[in-house]
Amino acid sequence: MSLSVLGRVSTPGRVLLKALLLFAAANLLFAWFNPPAEYLLLFRRAPRFPSIWEPALGAEDESGTGFRRVMLSDLSLLFHAHEISSQPKAGDEYRVVLLGDSAGWGAYLLPEQTVSALINRMDLRTCDGKRVKVYNLSYPFLSATKDLMILSEAMNYEPDMIIWSFSLIGFTAERQTIDFVTENPARLKDLAETYGLKPEIQVAPHPNSFWNRTIIGRRRELNFALRLNFSELMLRALGTDEPHASEDKARTCRSLAGNALDFLGFLPPAGLETYASLDSLSIAAQLAGDARLIYVNEPTCIQPGGRTGTRYNVHYPRWAYDQYRLTLDEMALENGWTYVDLWDYLPPSRFSNSIFHRTPEGEQRLAQKMVEIILEQSCRQP
Repeated sequence: MSLSVLGRVSTPGRVLLKALLLFAAANLLFAWFNPPAEYLLLFRRAPRFPSIWEPALGAEDESGTGFRRVMLSDLSLLFHAHEISSQPKAGDEYRVVLLGDSAGWGAYLLPEQTVSALINRMDLRTCDGKRVKVYNLSYPFLSATKDLMILSEAMNYEPDMIIWSFSLIGFTAERQTIDFVTENPARLKDLAETYGLKPEIQVAPHPNSFWNRTIIGRRRELNFALRLNFSELMLRALGTDEPHASEDKARTCRSLAGNALDFLGFLPPAGLETYASLDSLSIAAQLAGDARLIYVNEPTCIQPGGRTGTRYNVHYPRWAYDQYRLTLDEMALENGWTYVDLWDYLPPSRFSNSIFHRTPEGEQRLAQKMVEIILEQSCRQP
């Protein structure tokens, strides 16, 4: 643009024009250098994957605590905010990663009350003297595909052992289309093309175009990175990363299991393949490579009447859950997998607001069991 043209533009117009030119230049430079969004993170030692907590008023305050949770699904941001990425793996470290859902993450528990924190305070050593360090890579929501995505990223951090806790509902079709899955299309595409995962959704193309590298093209991840920083500042002032931790939610396991026969609309004699797919178990074995992989059917609450009635609990009728457990046993035996069935390991009193979430006492008992598994499996010869 010539000086004569600029001279004919009014002063407010010149300011706006310069601002637009500067913004365009900033976008071009940002796209050229393409810096990772995690460079914006101020805190990078979270003991579990962080959520974004923000003040909430009115209808947004569903929990009645004055806060609302926004789940972060960007794999890169999640891992770079987590302690596993804060420093290289030490030479004397035996690295254990825990995969799972909100129960494994520690819903309604403080970080120091979770299984990973409890084990790390025990200062365990393997048979050859290595120091056991456990990392909590669980993420809220039961979904096998989500866990495979996290496992594929976790392998970059050289785990020696992977303990994957899951439950039947996490293998159903509806749980493979949660936001976490749909918002990581590149990772889903890689799992499909490299490991044979059969996604429940159409894998959308995600071109790495120049536009997608600009500030505008990356506005979503940049927005999440900045909001995560503000959230961490607020949570540190509160002294917790889980504002719900003090609530008494131990109600679900006190109610009757009910007598409905269906599981997600399916009725016997429906076979397991009609309502769930366990193919992700073999894909996990491929992803794990030389790391020791332990499959765990996680503890669930058996509600009153569940031992003798139609259903074990609000989620599982006996016929479907028994079928699932029998299939797991057969698959583990056929493939030589290490599989531990802990479905009834905890009494109802050790669960909080769902059939999966545990109380601090339940977490302590489960931690002791996990210690047995870690020490036994770490000492076994390949």
